[in-house]
Amino acid sequence: MPRQSTRCPAAIYAAGAILSIGDPRSGGRLRRCLILWHGFRGEIVTEVPLFQIRPYAERDRDAVVALWQVCGLLRAWNDPLEDIALCLRSPGARLFVASGTDDDGTGGLRATIMCGSDGHRGWLYYLAVDPTRRREGLARRMVRHAEDWLAGCGIRKVELMIRPENDAVRAFYERVGYEVEPRLVMSRWLRDDE
Repeated sequence: MPRQSTRCPAAIYAAGAILSIGDPRSGGRLRRCLILWHGFRGEIVTEVPLFQIRPYAERDRDAVVALWQVCGLLRAWNDPLEDIALCLRSPGARLFVASGTDDDGTGGLRATIMCGSDGHRGWLYYLAVDPTRRREGLARRMVRHAEDWLAGCGIRKVELMIRPENDAVRAFYERVGYEVEPRLVMSRWLRDDE
């Protein structure tokens, strides 16, 4: 859970430092956190549990699909396992996951993002964050990780599609620097069974 305005010695802590701190609520048990601070007073602004962002591994499959289900990303016409398989076969695409351990010893998969490019523009898909871990900056970190990977592939612009009724997701992407472009998206199914 994020904490606000906890005092700490500025000489010891640096912005973005990874620290082990005693948590008095748990008998002083050590907690590893990413500390983001502001100003010269050494005031902790946000405390975010540590997660590792890494490429998808086959062992993640069930947890990824379950997270997408919980987050409402699955649609009847999209088989998530086919989407994962297509991503893994595509050299210009990646699926990243965030995993970690919480203070209580539990953990597991907490977030996903899929990204890919056509060699000209990058695209973001399947950004999902465990509902119990929202408002901790994890979605922003996932987006930045995908953007960095795409930039490393020579991609200069990233796009995404949002369902018109999804105001919360639109607001999130606007907060991280995305803007609406006047475009009409057209599509056509290439399979006869659809």
